[in-house]
Amino acid sequence: MAIGYIKKRQKLHGDGKSKEVYLAKVNYNNYIDTEAFALEVSKQGCASPATVMMVLREVEDCISRHLVSGDVVKLDSIGTFAPTISAKAQDSAEKVNQFSITKTGILFKPTWRLKRAIRNAGVRLADKA
Repeated sequence: MAIGYIKKRQKLHGDGKSKEVYLAKVNYNNYIDTEAFALEVSKQGCASPATVMMVLREVEDCISRHLVSGDVVKLDSIGTFAPTISAKAQDSAEKVNQFSITKTGILFKPTWRLKRAIRNAGVRLADKA
């Protein structure tokens, strides 16, 4: 299997000029929802689709509880989840507070096995965009 890509035209702006360039972008084939994923996992014979969905929802809830507490969650077969923040720089430490924080987010670092699977997948020009 290989990851499909499309050729995408894009305009770059800089120095008061606009330049047209072309880039390779991933061509997503499908969006796999929870039910389809649970059905696929259940076909491996480990549990029913309903049980898989229940476990996935509990994993999400558990990760969420830890992230909002400031914990880093490492799941050996998936990856590491960590809370992140972005903030505006202040000219003194006293001015750094919750109002200088502009965004919260989640950092996901996949396991080396997931990274290796993507790295080894290769790429191919997609049939259609």
